[in-house]
Amino acid sequence: MLFAHITDVHLPTTPVKPHELFSKRVLSYLSWHLKRKKHHLKPVSDALVEDMQSFKPEHICVTGDVTNLGLKGELEQARDWLQALAPANKVSFVPGNHDTLTPWSVRQRDKYFSPWMQSDDGKAEMPYVQVRGNVAFIGVDTGVATLPFMATGTVGAKQMARLEQVLNETKEQGLYRVVLIHHPPLPNINKARKALTDAEALAQVIDRTQPELILHGHNHVPMEYGRGETQIFGTGSASVDFGDGIAVAHYSLFEVKPSGELKVTHRYYNPETRKFATR
Repeated sequence: MLFAHITDVHLPTTPVKPHELFSKRVLSYLSWHLKRKKHHLKPVSDALVEDMQSFKPEHICVTGDVTNLGLKGELEQARDWLQALAPANKVSFVPGNHDTLTPWSVRQRDKYFSPWMQSDDGKAEMPYVQVRGNVAFIGVDTGVATLPFMATGTVGAKQMARLEQVLNETKEQGLYRVVLIHHPPLPNINKARKALTDAEALAQVIDRTQPELILHGHNHVPMEYGRGETQIFGTGSASVDFGDGIAVAHYSLFEVKPSGELKVTHRYYNPETRKFATR
């Protein structure tokens, strides 16, 4: 099975009403206009989608931060973008910290993203499980509203317990388990203000269950590491062109053979050709 991983698209912000900035959104709004909008470019993410679709992946995984401020207009735009990627049963999504920037944004999660965040039986309980061929895509929600200057995520005790159960069940079924999460899943990957608050507990679940693969975003740079038998890949932002030391846009293709062997292909944006290529 061939599937793609995209993350941190950061689609351009939509018009903002003054009252919508009476929260920590004002900081993200300033960050977008002073810096981020110069590097997160929709023509780049459009080129990524075109390149990705040329490989005809059977499934697409999107691990969050499709918005910048979690505004109503941005959430609507993100929903439309996800709908355009592929039929809903071929896309798995988990939100990032920008998609859940405020308590209001957290409450809107299901309204805008439920088609891509539910198990095959239609249940919206997290983590969800979507089985495609011999692969189980398991989506974990780390999106929580946080204080200003914080970009942390949290799995939470209830979701953590269900995750361990789901990982054990899918292992018994002989499935290749792919965990989708926005924040890096292990301790000491990020500084405290950007880290997963319960990464230690999640690491213990990983140790006990050893999922085959974990995919995450958040850091905007390609990463490859592991924990025991678990392979972990962080994918770069889908929309960055170049500049200020930021890694160029990147996405990954994963092919799981019937034997369980994994083949990984990384595709990177070339600002000169404005196309993606394998390095």
